[in-house]
Amino acid sequence: MSKSLLQTIRVIRESVGTSLNDAELTALIKGSGDVLESGFRFLTFYNNFALFDVPKQDLSKWYREDGWLSERKEEILGVIAGQLRLEIGEPPDCPKLDLSATHHHFELYSGTRKVIIVHPKFLKVIVPDIPIIPEQDLLSQLSSLYE
Repeated sequence: MSKSLLQTIRVIRESVGTSLNDAELTALIKGSGDVLESGFRFLTFYNNFALFDVPKQDLSKWYREDGWLSERKEEILGVIAGQLRLEIGEPPDCPKLDLSATHHHFELYSGTRKVIIVHPKFLKVIVPDIPIIPEQDLLSQLSSLYE
């Protein structure tokens, strides 16, 4: 079984240790080969998170009129979060006192640790030294949100 992109990122990171900063590590990862998996393109590594570009999204499929995430996206992510034993939060994209027209995004937590951020414009996944969640098919699972 071939390694997932997340596993590849971890292997490269482990192989260079602390010799590179996040920008240098990003360049090395991008230069190592294919940085596309399940429709997600690796953009950068920063502060233990891999940031991915996502396929272009129709925002009307993501949000209700009040800015909250659609029930369909909540259902899909609920199944994924259940399989991974993660808790889901839906914070606003920008903190305002008036949340009536503010869009929200998903954040998935393992205990108090944020591990995944799902947004219609990007995806962020933690890549710690030791995996917190199974990574082999993670991007494939998350791609169902972006179809």
